[in-house]
This record gives sequence, C-alpha cells and structure tokens, in this order.
Amino acid sequence: MAQTMGFTPATSVFQGFGATISVHPDHIGFICGKRFATLSEIGRATHTRIVVSNGDANLKVITIGGRSVADVTAAY
Repeated sequence: MAQTMGFTPATSVFQGFGATISVHPDHIGFICGKRFATLSEIGRATHTRIVVSNGDANLKVITIGGRSVADVTAAY
C-alpha cells in the first residue's frame, strides 16, 4: 500500500496597484516602441508589469501593475 504525501503549493499574497490607458490601435506603435522595447524599458525602470491587450473593437488597453502607487505613477 503506497503512502501519499500532501502537497501544498507555495503561494504568496501582496497588495498591488494598477492603472489602465486606452489607446487607438493606430497609435499603439508610438507608445510601445519597436518590439515593445519602450514599454519593457519603462517596466524595468519603474518595477512594474506592463501588458497590452485588446479592449473593445476600437481600442487597445495598456495595463500597468506594480507594488506601490509611486511605481505605477512613474510608469504612467
């Protein structure tokens, strides 16, 4: 008879802050930069995570998430 060991995944909880920006699809390239280089640089410099997603049919949505209001504000 085999014994089974309980498995508890490692999880962590932290408070986060965020902001969103809606951008016309024709202008998203100006903001993101070539291969998202501009957004990646801003994210690294401000310790935030920046994600671009499809909003409705007419807009792209840029979401900025971070651990402090100051970080998110700096990225915004």
